[in-house]
Order: sequence, then C-alpha cells, then structure tokens
Amino acid sequence: MDDVTRYNIFISSPSDADEERKNVSAVLPYVGKALSEKKIALEPINWKDDLTLGVGNAQQKINDELIPSADLCIAIIKHKLGTPVNNSKSGTVNEINEFMALKKNIYLYVYEDKNNPLDEKARNFVGSIKDELVYYEYENVEDLKFKLYYDLIKMFSSAKCPIGGENIKTLIQFNPNDTHINSIMSENVVSLTDLGVLYFAINFESKIDPTQLTVTGYPKTPQYEFVNGTQPTGSVHIKFTAPCPDIVTIQLKQ
Repeated sequence: MDDVTRYNIFISSPSDADEERKNVSAVLPYVGKALSEKKIALEPINWKDDLTLGVGNAQQKINDELIPSADLCIAIIKHKLGTPVNNSKSGTVNEINEFMALKKNIYLYVYEDKNNPLDEKARNFVGSIKDELVYYEYENVEDLKFKLYYDLIKMFSSAKCPIGGENIKTLIQFNPNDTHINSIMSENVVSLTDLGVLYFAINFESKIDPTQLTVTGYPKTPQYEFVNGTQPTGSVHIKFTAPCPDIVTIQLKQ
C-alpha cells in the first residue's frame, strides 16, 4: 500500500524563465528524498505537460483544471511578465492571482541582476504583491535551485507547514564547504562545531544513536563517516569526503 503523501506543486513562469522552470521540476524529488522520514513526494504540475489538449481558452483550462488541484505555486519572474491573457498582464500574473484568490500558498522567486533588471511592468507587479506571499530573489539558476531546495525542506519540516505534515524534531541544513549553517530546526541540538576540513561535531542535549541519523545532500548524497563510532553519544563527530555537496541535510529518525 502506498503510504506516501503527495503534494502537487504548480510551476508558473513566463517563457524567458523556461530554464528555471525545468530546474524547479528537477529539484522536487531531492526534497522528497531529504524528507524521507515524512514520506512525502512533491509532484510538479507544468501546463505544457499536464494540460488537457482541446479547443477553448488555454489559460482558462489552466485555471479550471490544474490550479484547483495544486497545493503550492512556485512562481518565477526573470525579466518580463509575458504575454497578456484573460484580461491579465500575463499568464503568470493570471496564475498568481488565481492562487491568491483561492488563498493558496505562493513562493515567488525573482531574478536579481543589476545589469539586466526587470522591465517596468514586471517591477511594478512584483512590488505590488511581494508582501502578500513568500518572496525571494535569486542570482542565477544554481542559486535558485539551492534556495528552493532549502526553502521547501524548511517549509515541509515545520510544525507550522501550511499544507500538512508532522514536524521533524531534528533537522540541520548547512554547507560543509564553508560552514555556513542555513538552518537548525531542532528541539535537542545544542550546537554544530567545525572541527577541521569537512569535519564537524553535532552536539545534542542528550545521547542519541548515530545510526538513526539520516544524511542527505543536494545535488548528491555526500560520503561520510562517524569518526567517534556509532555508539549512543551526546556529540556525534561526522567527517565528509571531498568533493562534498554545498547543501547537507541531517535528520534524526523519530
């Protein structure tokens, strides 16, 4: 029996962000893998792949067929809004407005490039809505992928996750290559200490079983070893093997 909870993620963007759209779809399976203890799967909804073909207004079909079944909208605006449709400034604008009208969650990612900024229409639209949804800026496709991966893990790990799921009591995300800790969401982690090159100590309030730690990464799972063994301990020493991915996620199985 399939006990995985599936969430439909609607991806919205003008055509100038097609590369970003494809990479958003590619990131989603890694989020599900990182949160394997929660038994969730994030399924991309892309109108180019999922819209029923036939006569009629394509944008209206998106509004009627795809958006109602979506749990979350990931919207991307790069330079322009796109082509006007359905009395809206563009398809992306129409889709964002539909999600807002349905009071569904929206994560908006906007390209930030001082040498090639948003055009006036896009800038004005973003300025008018960014306080009403979850808003981030990204510098390039890789930056978008890393931020999206982190943001979705943080969202689905939270006890306040607006679209369901139980809280993960121990979750740490950081970059072992520069010791930048993105997030520690935990009831029992005291600190994460840099002991040397790709070598860290995770200090807990009480003893835990290191074999119950799940270690994943993006864009790949890192190779690692528990230097001080696998007996219950209050300080787990973990050493990663180079090359190590820039995002590592550590969870404690409940």
